[in-house]
Amino acid sequence: MQYKYITENNLEYTQNYMYSEYGGLDFLKAYYQTREPFLLENTEDFFSLLENAFSSGTFRQTATGSHLISILKQLYTDPRKADRIAVNFYVQRFEVRKRLFAEYDAQTGRPIAGSSYSTILDYILLAAVTEKAYGSFCSLKYLSCLLKLNDTLLSLIPFKEEQMLLLVKMLITREVEYIKELLYRKKIAL
Repeated sequence: MQYKYITENNLEYTQNYMYSEYGGLDFLKAYYQTREPFLLENTEDFFSLLENAFSSGTFRQTATGSHLISILKQLYTDPRKADRIAVNFYVQRFEVRKRLFAEYDAQTGRPIAGSSYSTILDYILLAAVTEKAYGSFCSLKYLSCLLKLNDTLLSLIPFKEEQMLLLVKMLITREVEYIKELLYRKKIAL
């Protein structure tokens, strides 16, 4: 069985996860094979690496990216007071369109006309937010979104520079750790 949720570019060829059938152990093995080449030993410095990426000025920051980094800082400093409404806003936007736009209208929540959805760092930031939100709140909707974001990021790997690739590897490693934990609790062996 092949893991079908990674295309050559998930932003242009969006995936439809709705009513996806579960393919059993073959599906889980195929999933794991897509992640295995990107797994790291250590992901402890993830937040520091992410902050350095922003402070270096290497990456162009969007309004969405700015908001996501502030949400992420809040999740790392005091998750209990984190703005889950803001987290859920971006999760919902990504889940509906499988794209994350550079700017949203504050009143309607819709993307601003002409707003780009190709800023890879915004997807990395939302993946980091959903990873930390899942770790803090244990809501499967955050893990589900993280899986889809990582599928998207993996589909874009050829476009990434080395610093972004390391961030993606850290996110994938954490995702796989969560999946392995779930499989262990459900007594499923890969």
